[in-house]
Amino acid sequence: YTAKDGADMILESCGRDLSIVNLSQGTAVALPAVPDQQQLGSAKVSPSGNYIAYAVQSGNYDDEKGKVVIAPVDGSAAPTMIMSGNGVIYEVLAWVNEETLLVQESPTSNEPTRIISVRRDGSAMQVIVTNAKFLAKQPDGVIDFYVVGE
Repeated sequence: YTAKDGADMILESCGRDLSIVNLSQGTAVALPAVPDQQQLGSAKVSPSGNYIAYAVQSGNYDDEKGKVVIAPVDGSAAPTMIMSGNGVIYEVLAWVNEETLLVQESPTSNEPTRIISVRRDGSAMQVIVTNAKFLAKQPDGVIDFYVVGE
């Protein structure tokens, strides 16, 4: 992605570690792990390039404790957990705008998958649809997903 100052940046993930690398300066910011962080993924950078949201899993499918975490890309503050749940796996799907994310919550049980809208501070959590799969966020901002039949 391109940072707000025009620098080319990449996200580097290795197991439980996440770094934001500034290719222009050759520097990296390592984000500290959160409790139970064994795996992470689906990292998405906010439209302004100021924040990163990503999913954290414990890696124990039978006793999963999924989380969604937000952190400033410059490492100026520790990551903040905005969602958590026992027996669920999260995937950060997209930033709707600078303040709102779409997250897919997939229970490890036979419960339906949900797509949830949540604000960057963890407030205003709202289930958008159940039994859905995310497809893509189009350049014009339209979010595509499909509902799985019962």
